[in-house]
Amino acid sequence: MLDWVVILTPVLALGALLLLGFAGCDVVFGLTKITSVEIVVRVPTSLGVTEILYRCDKPDGNSTQSLDDHPVAESTDGADALFRHQFGKVETGAWTARVRVTVNGGTPMQATAQGMFTLDGSDDTVAATFQASVSAGVLTVAFVGAS
Repeated sequence: MLDWVVILTPVLALGALLLLGFAGCDVVFGLTKITSVEIVVRVPTSLGVTEILYRCDKPDGNSTQSLDDHPVAESTDGADALFRHQFGKVETGAWTARVRVTVNGGTPMQATAQGMFTLDGSDDTVAATFQASVSAGVLTVAFVGAS
């Protein structure tokens, strides 16, 4: 048993030393962090989503909008389907995110919501989340927050 310990110790120490070589790679090779702002829309899976309009007003005053007229949920979380859309790099300042969700829950319904958030430059990836729900036959969408 002692023979294996004597043989493996230098090999494992060399492996740990080689991993330390990756520290600081971003400085040496000029790598940049991947950053993005995305809008996440949570819609109950019982509703058929027929269209989502995503709009993002960036701190520099430019607006970007995208209409998804055949949205497909990226994943599910509990009873919600999650729809995502990315809007590019994180920029410091005040952002406004808007969504318009159209569903068919027996009857076509549409709702719009917007949310504002401020980024200070310390965030790599930010998700502005909206939650859709139906109560008494009325669709509502609410801004949950940015994280």
